[in-house]
Amino acid sequence: MTDGKASRRSEGRVDAGAVVWLLVGLADSGETTYDRRHLETSGSVRLPVDELVYA
Repeated sequence: MTDGKASRRSEGRVDAGAVVWLLVGLADSGETTYDRRHLETSGSVRLPVDELVYA
């Protein structure tokens, strides 16, 4: 019988599941550009709060 964590271990590491990236900064400092160039290309899902609030 496993404790749940043991079944998710791979090479001594535990898969933490989902990862949340929170990008913050002053207006026009490049958060969206960074997100689109680096995170979106890796399959990340965007939650563009500014676009939803000010649309």
